[in-house]
Amino acid sequence: IELCDKSWDALSSNDVDQKLPKKASSLAAKAAWNLGQWTRFEQYVERVDDNRMEGAYLRAVLSLKGNDFEKTAKYIDLGRKLVDHTFGALVAESYTRAYSDMVKVQQLAELEEIMEYRKQALNQGISKNVHNIMMAPNARINDATEAA
Repeated sequence: IELCDKSWDALSSNDVDQKLPKKASSLAAKAAWNLGQWTRFEQYVERVDDNRMEGAYLRAVLSLKGNDFEKTAKYIDLGRKLVDHTFGALVAESYTRAYSDMVKVQQLAELEEIMEYRKQALNQGISKNVHNIMMAPNARINDATEAA
């Protein structure tokens, strides 16, 4: 995270491919999430391209943390639509090429399950345990995200 902060001016210059700052933001957002640095997570998520599955996924996580279930559902749906555009073609090419998108679809499904669980828990007044679930990211989701 600190490296990204220190390098941000260089990443944002006109001489750099404009995809690089968005990729760096995605990596920094994941690092902040893993470290439980939610303020920084939010700052980096704002910089991630929201027309890509990664941006939709990270925004869904951020919305879920704030218990904004309507926004969470919106970003999960957007993520699915973004994956859907490429998934069919990748499956036709090879399983290996389609695997990372398949993992992304699974991540969205797991995020949706967490959202439903949190809704129920908040309705039943057991939000402390649910809050703890979101404070420590699911290692399986993070490992799969890193592989993608």
